[in-house]
Amino acid sequence: MKKLILLTLTIIISNIVNSQSIQWENTFTRDSSCLNSLQETNDGGFILGGTDRSYNFDFWIIKTNQFGTLQWEKTFGGSSFESLNSLQQTNDGGFILGGSSASSDGDVSGNNGSSDFWIVKTDASGNLQWEKNFGGSSFESLNSLQQTSDNNYILGGCSNSIDQDVSGNNGNENFWIVKVLNDTINTCNSKPQVTAETGDFYSDHPCYGLVLTAPDGSCYRIKIDVGGNLIIESVLCP
Repeated sequence: MKKLILLTLTIIISNIVNSQSIQWENTFTRDSSCLNSLQETNDGGFILGGTDRSYNFDFWIIKTNQFGTLQWEKTFGGSSFESLNSLQQTNDGGFILGGSSASSDGDVSGNNGSSDFWIVKTDASGNLQWEKNFGGSSFESLNSLQQTSDNNYILGGCSNSIDQDVSGNNGNENFWIVKVLNDTINTCNSKPQVTAETGDFYSDHPCYGLVLTAPDGSCYRIKIDVGGNLIIESVLCP
């Protein structure tokens, strides 16, 4: 009876192993790299994301077909350290990428301190549409992100800061979640139009707000954020 049970168990294990045989596999490398996130895409292929460590540490995404064959690849980053930890295909067919950045040049428009949350939005072909960073003067690391039901984004990770974008800290590293509004290349890459003959008044604009020229010729953007706070900041004159 024991021999029969052992034989039956062996056959069951053998069938499980056979049912989990590799269908295909592929390797992508740039001397030194690590994959941190992947997802099946709406065309049946796959989007892979991680960190390219071959030169600078950059975001690296790879699009494959359903058999893992390379279709295209892209890298994003600056002269310092970037690490991609999470990605998702968005409702428009593009991709949202999230991780950490310590740069303030190249593809990275700014930095608040040691390391920031950094998100990158691409189109369906992996072309950069927009990017944003969030954080304080200390260290932040974005580990997960998701597009929300209202087409915005929720970001999650850890924070050591207690200033700038970070409202509080309970000691050492804290959970930090950030809800951000969706942005589009059409909204924020167009300049406001002059609406006065003097050229010192510019129309209300979703990204620029209301831009006025001071007597000394400098320009200031006046707008209200989603929390109802008045923001006045110096900007380059359009």
